[in-house]
Amino acid sequence: MRLAVICTTSAALLMVFASDVQASSQKICSPVEPDKWRTIAPVPKEWIAGDCRRLSESVGATSYKLGCIFSEAIGEKYSWSVEVKLVTDEATPLPPPRNCGW
Repeated sequence: MRLAVICTTSAALLMVFASDVQASSQKICSPVEPDKWRTIAPVPKEWIAGDCRRLSESVGATSYKLGCIFSEAIGEKYSWSVEVKLVTDEATPLPPPRNCGW
């Protein structure tokens, strides 16, 4: 991944930190059929919540959650969005508390 060089030190550090977090993480889409089944699918970093919603709908789930899995050993190695979002609701859900780029 290439980073643009920015003159201010704080902005450059922020860009490096953001790229490190995304490099050591994986976006996860979790289609959910409450009280029946749940699955997870690793998805490309370019995906947005709407892509997860459409995937969930395509496999017959009525709901979905956004998630992240991290490779570094600091804290929990996963993070899930708080809400289970209905596939019929096109509003963008809040990302997981420890976000990997959702």
